[in-house]
Order: sequence, then structure tokens, then C-alpha cells
Amino acid sequence: MAAREGGGWSPVSGNPATFTGSSGPTGGSMLIQTSEDPTKLMATPISPGKEVRQESPIEVYGRTTYLTVYKTDAGGFEFDVKVQFPKTKVAYLFNFKQPTSAGNGDTTLFKQLLDSVIVPGEG
Repeated sequence: MAAREGGGWSPVSGNPATFTGSSGPTGGSMLIQTSEDPTKLMATPISPGKEVRQESPIEVYGRTTYLTVYKTDAGGFEFDVKVQFPKTKVAYLFNFKQPTSAGNGDTTLFKQLLDSVIVPGEG
């Protein structure tokens, strides 16, 4: 799995892998976890919080799914998407933490990041 770098994002490899941007309203951090078994992906929300809404349809590398928006107890928002790909059978968790607590959680940047996802073996 790869994501286009740019805009000051700093990747840290591993499983899960994290990408950290600025701490302002247009920044945040994204975590990506993979597993052969979808039930072994981390439970969401990762940070304590309450579900605000679900948005659908969301497309991740040709797979249609939904994203869940949580308001975290510490302030800010968490967005989560889980999806499994058919050829590789690998399940992915995409988790985005938005530091700003204003509004209802703006998923625009997270959706742009999801649009940049490339899944090896699925092309």
C-alpha cells in the first residue's frame, strides 16, 4: 500500500504505519493497518469517543465502503474506514485523526488521502 507523499506529511513505516501532518485544521495523522483477517484489525474508534455519523458511499481503490466519523473525548475527530480487497484478501484499516474540534468533522482531506491509495496486487 502506498500513499502519495506531499504537503509536509511524514511517514513512519510498520504495521500499523502512520503518516503525520501539521497540527492545524488542515493537518492531522493517518494510521494504516493491514491484516489477513479483518477481525484482527484494531477496534474503532481507536481513541475514546462517540460516533457522530457515517458517510457513504466511499471508494477506496475500486472498493465501495463507508466511513465513520467519531468525536473524540480529548477533542477533535477520528475518521475510520475498513475494507478488504478481493484479489489479495488483505483487509485495511484507514484511521485519520483531525485535531480541530470545530464543526462536525471535515472529511475532505481524509477522502483525498483515500483517493491516493494504491493497493499492491489489486491493479
